[in-house]
Amino acid sequence: MSEKLQQLGAFIKMQRTNEKLTQKEFAEKYGVKYFHIVRMELGEKNLSVTQLELLAEKLQMNLVLYLEKTTNSNAIRLNKSEGHQQ
Repeated sequence: MSEKLQQLGAFIKMQRTNEKLTQKEFAEKYGVKYFHIVRMELGEKNLSVTQLELLAEKLQMNLVLYLEKTTNSNAIRLNKSEGHQQ
């Protein structure tokens, strides 16, 4: 399981729980298949760029900023573990 997929899954789950929705309700609200939500939250579903864009649009989030944030935090963690700082 990819760390990025796990992070995305955790983010989707956080969005869903913030809205106080079940996985099924979330899937219906955002037009996604239920089993995809389950697999996304588990970090098992690798989404295409198109799927990510559609989900980001439906969640009204800026996908580029989200990806930059997770990429930058990972880069900082990697540099710190190697003894470097940014």
